[in-house]
Amino acid sequence: MIELRPSIAPEMALLALAAAGLVLALLFRRLRTVLDRRPSRVLFGLRLLACAVLLLGLLGPAWVRTRLDRERSKVLLLVDDTASMGTPDAGSRTRLDAARKAAFEDLAPAIGRRLPVQVLAFAGSAIRPAATPSDLRAAGEGSDVLAALRSAVAREGEDAIAAVVLVTDGGDRPGVLKDLPAVPVFCAGVGSDLRGFPDRRLSELSAPETAEARTTFELRGRAEASGRAAAAKDASLILREGGRERDRVRLDLSSGAASFEFRVTEDEPGVRRYDLELQTSAGEISTLNNRAWAVVEVRSLQVRVLYFDASVSTEFRPIRRELAADPGVEFVSILAVRAARPIRQGGRPGDGLDEGLPRAAKGLEPFDCILLGPLPASALDGSQQKALRERVERGGGLMLLGGEGAFGRGGWRGTPLSPLFPWEISDREPPLSTGRFEIAWTPEAASHPATRGLEEGGANASRMTVASLNLPGTLRPGAVALGVARLPAGRDVPAIAAQTFGQGRVLGIATNTLARWSSESDASARAFGRFLRQSVRWAAGKDASGGFLRLEPSRRSAPFGEPIAVAAETRDRERRLSSAGALDACLASIEGKDAGRVPFVPSPSEPGRWNASVALPEAGPFRLRATLRDADGEIETREILLVSGGREPEGQSLAMKEPFLRELAAATGGDYADAAGAADLAAGIRARIRGKENRTEQSFVTDLPLVFLAFLLLAAAEWVARRRYNLF
Repeated sequence: MIELRPSIAPEMALLALAAAGLVLALLFRRLRTVLDRRPSRVLFGLRLLACAVLLLGLLGPAWVRTRLDRERSKVLLLVDDTASMGTPDAGSRTRLDAARKAAFEDLAPAIGRRLPVQVLAFAGSAIRPAATPSDLRAAGEGSDVLAALRSAVAREGEDAIAAVVLVTDGGDRPGVLKDLPAVPVFCAGVGSDLRGFPDRRLSELSAPETAEARTTFELRGRAEASGRAAAAKDASLILREGGRERDRVRLDLSSGAASFEFRVTEDEPGVRRYDLELQTSAGEISTLNNRAWAVVEVRSLQVRVLYFDASVSTEFRPIRRELAADPGVEFVSILAVRAARPIRQGGRPGDGLDEGLPRAAKGLEPFDCILLGPLPASALDGSQQKALRERVERGGGLMLLGGEGAFGRGGWRGTPLSPLFPWEISDREPPLSTGRFEIAWTPEAASHPATRGLEEGGANASRMTVASLNLPGTLRPGAVALGVARLPAGRDVPAIAAQTFGQGRVLGIATNTLARWSSESDASARAFGRFLRQSVRWAAGKDASGGFLRLEPSRRSAPFGEPIAVAAETRDRERRLSSAGALDACLASIEGKDAGRVPFVPSPSEPGRWNASVALPEAGPFRLRATLRDADGEIETREILLVSGGREPEGQSLAMKEPFLRELAAATGGDYADAAGAADLAAGIRARIRGKENRTEQSFVTDLPLVFLAFLLLAAAEWVARRRYNLF
């Protein structure tokens, strides 16, 4: 193909053309006057052609050739190879059979006639070549379509890819359409409508991320059934740990769903994997979703709690009963009800508690959390208040209980402890409000260690209420409301609030009737116990890491293929936030197999803050171990448990995700068809995707001197003509 590359502006080209026309007209008139008709026409024609050649040279003619760049025009054909593809489909085929036909008979040969095709199998974000249909086995875990798409494009490079074709049922978790590769994605959906087919499944499973040895924790979830053959009044659900059966329950699935709960106690610390298996039903379309597993890290931790009050309040006995029964808590109490000598329960010889609350921070150091009853400020002298404040500033925990003589009503405004309250404290605080106030958990409560899980199940079902409320001021900056109560006038009062103070943590409870939860119902009693146990551990800092290095994952478990964001907080040896040290981290399986290093990146704007994105290489539990060092050596090492997969097993959601695949294709400029229409999809790809081309140009002026040669030939022809007509 010939294209023009003008070496002068269009206006100059028109001017040159006009000038050439004028010169040729004058030349023609002159030749007509001095030569016969035939010689004049021959010479004029030759000069006309020479002028045309010169003008053509100014327009820069070039010979342009394009050729498909096969190295940069690949079509990636990604085929879902996870276990859910073994699900029976229309007729006697499985989804894998339909995927093999679509990939190797309809798509790859048709697209390959024009563009190079590379067939890849994916499971989660793992990609491997699949040269033949037998390379697809439907045995992988975690069909994360978007993770596979990003992984495949990143491996080949966007510049080398003309298009991507996905052959999949959409996976269990479709994902959010963001950060998509800049290549068109065409989707071939595999799977029939499974509504009405017999199927049993474990649709939900929740477990604590950590638990303490010799304490009881719960594994809760929900089982569902569809189709007449799957629904039954008596279906077994088995809990196994380490290959042995630990418990078994019978579920009534005749209504289509049933909730379950296993109560588990472990005597020794360690990482435990719990496998649940729901009894299969004859004719089930798939048994993949009859199984689930969860991992719990059992720790051997003890929290020392010191309770102090100036009277025996109604809250004391339920709190003592609950915490004293917790094997992970050592509960010590001091009741200063006598002027001469306080009453103490628990403690150790020589702990300095015989005279009441210590007057030096050193005396409080053996205790991780101090719990103050609803007492007035006058119950503690200035030295005791300063000691308590210093203990919290250095990393201790504090819990503050409300009541008529507490908070602003107790004269705490202007005292050394006043800034520790999560609320602004005023000496004009209204009297204690009484009535029936329902506690509503805030969105922050769902993820806060002190209240996590209280919004689930029994707590909400019991409509947790209190009969009194303190009415302090607004929350301090940085404090967070966890539980909110509404007054009759419509005002919402933060009844439970938390904040950090120095290196310590403070939890405020603006009521003296919280302990009623322990006697209202079994569900509320469990909620009360859980709240107390979690609160003292959070305040004590026993839910996370130590004083120099703290690791804070955004979540401890994630579906396979999804990374987990982990933030780290580091302090120097003076306990100041600092990023001056070195933070080294590595990932390993529970068995100790190395899984690679994890780079933490320091925040440019926040000293002592680091961030990392942890990609777990396969489904299962992993330990993230981080070590903080400075020029003098190691400061602190911490470990956290991270889990990939488990609670959302492969095949949990068997329905083909057609809406998601359509949205993905539309968002990237591709198209969608079901597997039966794969041939039409291939025809559309051939028509729309041209691939990347190599383009070569050769100028007729510089690279191929055809203009110069033409001009020479015309000059030679004029010389011959002049000789022919004796014009020399």
